[in-house]
Amino acid sequence: MSSVIVLEQSGRFFRELKTEWSRQAVSGGGVGEIDDIESAGSVPEVFALADASRRGVVVADLAAGQPDVLRLLEGWDRGWPIVVIGSLDTGELEWPLRELGATTVLFEPVTPSRLLAMCQRVLKNVT
Repeated sequence: MSSVIVLEQSGRFFRELKTEWSRQAVSGGGVGEIDDIESAGSVPEVFALADASRRGVVVADLAAGQPDVLRLLEGWDRGWPIVVIGSLDTGELEWPLRELGATTVLFEPVTPSRLLAMCQRVLKNVT
């Protein structure tokens, strides 16, 4: 089973991903590796959801709080890759985020189809 866990406060990316995932499944476009999309409002919740019995990807929105996302990256010991989304004005954080372990860093605007495709691509490389 493969999941996407979205760490954010607003619920925006979770809703957009879930809608795009459902749309692709209904249209027969396929959803690839993804079996479920879950929402997390805090770093401890992400750790609780990302258990070793399954694989997946974490999408972390910098708007949830830069310290929270940095704490997640610093303490992450799971095999799940992390995709970080930030606003254009956080562009200077791209390389520090990558050095801490972010697999991919995307800057807004991020369309739901692009985000879902990125999650699918990242999941293909997870063993």
